[in-house]
Parts: sequence; C-alpha cells; structure tokens
Amino acid sequence: MTIDYSRIINAQPDGYDIQVYQQIKAEKGFTRKEFPFKKMSGMYVHTWKTNAEMEAEYFTDNVLLSKVSNEAAKAVPTIWNCIINLVDVFTPIACVDGNEFSCQHAAVEYPNSWIVMAPLTEDPVITVRNMYHEMIHWKFTALGFGKGCTPEVFDMLETTDEFVLNPVSELHHSIVNSYPDTAQPSVGNKPTGRPISASLHAYGSFLGEAEVAMKFVQYNPQKYYYWLGYAQRWGNRLDESLEALMKGTKATAKGAQLLLGLYRWTKDYQEEYNDTLKTLSKLM
Repeated sequence: MTIDYSRIINAQPDGYDIQVYQQIKAEKGFTRKEFPFKKMSGMYVHTWKTNAEMEAEYFTDNVLLSKVSNEAAKAVPTIWNCIINLVDVFTPIACVDGNEFSCQHAAVEYPNSWIVMAPLTEDPVITVRNMYHEMIHWKFTALGFGKGCTPEVFDMLETTDEFVLNPVSELHHSIVNSYPDTAQPSVGNKPTGRPISASLHAYGSFLGEAEVAMKFVQYNPQKYYYWLGYAQRWGNRLDESLEALMKGTKATAKGAQLLLGLYRWTKDYQEEYNDTLKTLSKLM
C-alpha cells in the first residue's frame, strides 16, 4: 500500500486516514472482535479493570454517552467519524474536581485494539478532546513512534528510523513539557526537552485538542464560547513548537511527508481560528 503520510495524522474529510489505519491494523493481525458490552456509535464502552486498579473511577452513564455522540456528530463530524471508526474500546472515567485524565490502554481481553480512556462529563467537549488526543497517540504508535502500547509495555519515546533518525538520547522542544505551566510529573514538573518521537506525539495530540475546542465554539458559540480560550492557549505555542520540530527532526522521506502534513494542519487551524475570532467579535 502506497501511503501519503501527509494525510494520516489529522482526520480527513474523505476518510483517507481511516482507510490507511484500518489497513495497518489488518496487516498487524487486528480484527475487530465482538464483545457482549455496551456500545456508543459502534465503539465498545467497557473497562476490564477493577476500580482499585483504575487511574480514575470507571463511569458510564447512558444519558451522557448519548449526549457526547449526538453533539460530536454535529460539532466535529469529520473528527467524530475518525474516532468511531478507529477507536475500538472507550473506557469512560469520572472527572473528579475538574481534573481531566486520559490515556491509551491495551488489554489481553482486547488484543491489538485501540483503547482510549477519557473523562465522561456533562460537557461533551472534554470527552471528545481527550478521545481525539489519545487516538492521535494511537496513530503515531501504529507507525512505530515508541515501542508501542501493550499490556506489558507503554512507550512513546523510542524513535523509528523509518521516519526519523534522531537518537532517543537527543532532547527537543515539546509543546507540553518545555513550558512551566504544563510540564508533566514524568519530567519532574519542570521545563525540559523530550525525544523527538515524544515531541511529535505531543504536538499532534494537542493540536488535535485545540481543533476540537475551536470547532465546538463554531458549532454553538453561546454554549461553548469559553473553549475559545483553550484553543488559544495551545494555539499560541504552535509556531514555536512547529519550527522546533522542523529544525530538529532528522527526517527520512516518509518523515518529511509526515512533517508536511503537520505543517499544513497547523496553518489550516491557524487560519480557521483567526477567521472564527474575527467573526465572533462581530456577532457577540
């Protein structure tokens, strides 16, 4: 299969990215299995862990699940279509005291499945943002950025020479961990660089989150206007972070295509955000 790597990280209106990753999953032995559990838009809603083992309490509510599905299909149809076609299992959790938590998961019960854990709240933006974030991580993982996500291994630091040639010991600017207000516990909550693989993971996933927030604002400005600040917060870091990736990545031909896609996605997002801001300033 010949792949245009510039069109597979962000959701594509024509579903090209879905076709590519369904093929990649098939080549790796994945077949979507049937389980006797609740579904949301075709995704299984389930956890295989006990609450004692969970990072946050498992939380499923039919009303909220329906609200997420209905709102997402209207506000972010392209993104939602990508999620429901590539995510196999959704593990919803409670969002305690406003503290969001999400992650990729893997389980013996769901071999080779794309599982995302994300908060389920009254606000569907929170759920969709986090689901898209984790699904983008799965996209990078499937390409070899990191050792993978299995019940035994979780790693997104190792690079893959199919796309980039940077050694894992080389640290680069991160859209998350290079800033004091978002530096994560894994790096001691202090600004630091990350291996190029992790920096690419982070850039794509938070650009995706910003896009979700912006599109919900476009869908219903009166209801979701406050998410414009979230889109702006991450959007303000894009130029600096993208330039660092472009300068720091030792890319192969495939890697160059991938970076071109991130560049185009970034510019499209910035143009759309600025247009949204100008329009809303006149309407509200």
